[in-house]
Amino acid sequence: MLVLEYVNQGYAVSQSVAITTIGTVGYVIGAYLSILVADKLERKYQFVIGALIMGFAFILRGLLIHDYSALFIAGFIGFAANSWLLACLFTYTAENFPTRIRSIATGGVEGLGSGLATVGPIIFVLLRPFGFFNVMIGLATFLFVGVALVILFGSRSVGISLEQLNE
Repeated sequence: MLVLEYVNQGYAVSQSVAITTIGTVGYVIGAYLSILVADKLERKYQFVIGALIMGFAFILRGLLIHDYSALFIAGFIGFAANSWLLACLFTYTAENFPTRIRSIATGGVEGLGSGLATVGPIIFVLLRPFGFFNVMIGLATFLFVGVALVILFGSRSVGISLEQLNE
């Protein structure tokens, strides 16, 4: 979707693919980062940090849409945060359900998330008439709402046994 949108913003197809491809290298860095902090930092806060970084990377893309070099950096940061966020969420989701329903609940959450991801491009297209920057603000807002929900309602999980979490 981003490649197409970069083309719509005036970049050549090759430039658009380059921005996205080089940015995705950040995905590997984010995965590595998740390994380094997985059990050292509370997952609830890992989610908050990762989602905030990813949200601000969306906003940077919107602000810097006409700066080719800056889009590489914003893309790299966004993909790194996304990878860290996903790695954290796979574990955090499972930790929030009792053992007897953990697999079903985790699968349900993953299915719901994947289902919502299919709606994302539709929302992207519906917001497009309001401008690329506003689309990026919309995506960032979704993340910021998630941050607020996790801060308010998310449970601690690092350093606590699954048995204790189930109580």
